[in-house]
Amino acid sequence: GSDSTVTTSGWNGNFTLSQVVFDPRVFAGVVTSFINAGYHTSDAQDKQARLVYDVTDGYLGLLGARLLRDAAASAVDRADDNVKLNQEKLRLGAASRIDVMRSEVFKSQADISLLTAEKALAAANAGFLAIAGISRDVVVKPTEQLTEPAGFEVSNRDSLVAEIERRNPGAQLA
Repeated sequence: GSDSTVTTSGWNGNFTLSQVVFDPRVFAGVVTSFINAGYHTSDAQDKQARLVYDVTDGYLGLLGARLLRDAAASAVDRADDNVKLNQEKLRLGAASRIDVMRSEVFKSQADISLLTAEKALAAANAGFLAIAGISRDVVVKPTEQLTEPAGFEVSNRDSLVAEIERRNPGAQLA
């Protein structure tokens, strides 16, 4: 500096060190990182809940479409039986031609309802596959009751834990 002097016996001057003890910008960054971590945790939980909801909704939609298709198929069978009954009644003289024609119209409407229900079932199946992330073209047959998993008895607990750790290194690390 300008106040430094150099003599034959040494050097005289000032040397100053400074350190920031508290910087509001650093403190604000730490607080922001904690807030962002909380936000991302909440966002991840929200996405998981949304996925569970979407898959459940897709499965129940598929189940509803299957039940409607089954009901439409049953209606077609009943309408077909009704046409046969009315044709036999006409042959025996117990029914008129108009009764046979009405039953044929009802059967045609039942056929149309069945085709509509099958189309809705195919759309629900495709929607469920998309939501579940299944890329293969498979037909999912939903049921109203889920089957119980097969029984599993453990005779040697230590060997089971060793097998789990062998097949899943992440469990061993945990």
